[in-house]
Amino acid sequence: MRLRTGMLGTAAVLLVAALLAQPAAAQRPDGPVLAIKDRWTALADIGLPVVFTAVSAGLDHSCGLLAEGEVMCWGDDAFGQLDVPEGSFTAVSAGELHSCGLRPGGEVVCWGINEDGQLDVPKGSFTAVSVGGHSCGLRPGGEVVCWGEDGFGQLDVPEGLFTAVSAGVFHSCGIRIGGAVLCWGEDKFGRFDAPEGPFTAVATGHFHSCGVRSDGEVVCWGSGGNGRLDAPEGAFTSVAADFGYSCGVRVGGEIACWGRNDAGQVDVPGGSFTAVASGSNYSCGLRVDGEAVCWGYWQSDPRIAPPPLWE
Repeated sequence: MRLRTGMLGTAAVLLVAALLAQPAAAQRPDGPVLAIKDRWTALADIGLPVVFTAVSAGLDHSCGLLAEGEVMCWGDDAFGQLDVPEGSFTAVSAGELHSCGLRPGGEVVCWGINEDGQLDVPKGSFTAVSVGGHSCGLRPGGEVVCWGEDGFGQLDVPEGLFTAVSAGVFHSCGIRIGGAVLCWGEDKFGRFDAPEGPFTAVATGHFHSCGVRSDGEVVCWGSGGNGRLDAPEGAFTSVAADFGYSCGVRVGGEIACWGRNDAGQVDVPGGSFTAVASGSNYSCGLRVDGEAVCWGYWQSDPRIAPPPLWE
């Protein structure tokens, strides 16, 4: 945690140390979600914010990377989605029922459900990891390898070198060294019909994908229901896609979302952001001060709200 001591004094520092020493999912009758709530809302009560450097949204759980490298997850824990391994991380990605994190040394570790080998990470070093229904990782030399669920060829990565990869549910997409996007997995609804690049970022949803071109334009392809392919004009730095909608961070820090909106998925809070992540029916954004805020489905299911925002 990034701790602001100042006027708080020694007593507050000792309280913080005691709180951080508690297990992230301590056993108590009302469950691990409330145990995490107790741990982090207590920090807010004494004026210490929960500061994230990255955030990722999954099906019904989310994960954030804290400033000192600890990963914290919140939301549904039916399959151990909140059971984050101890240690330091440099990146985290939340998927449908599991998540994975990247260690400083390049090792990827995963937690959550393991019915289809979701936790069976290939050996070796990685520079990036992306999780959906399955997982994909980027090797230091540019090779992409995927593991986990493979009902639609999600693990059949094309040969060649990549600079980025995004794992969806039924398909994945990667950016080639020259900037072209290549997708694999289930080829329904035009999922493989990526427009010409070059691209600097790519995001895969359930039935569509979106990419950021080198000039900042966002373009989307695949199933076009609910306006999910109708990206707004303007320049973006990143994009996220999930179940029927997408979101992007504009050059000035504003987040714009488009597509399906039956749960408030596109009702973005105001303010300036550095990143956005889209889950099944909700999204989370990272403000410039490190605060994580979410909108959409979590408003009716507070388990998905980032701490300390539980009602």
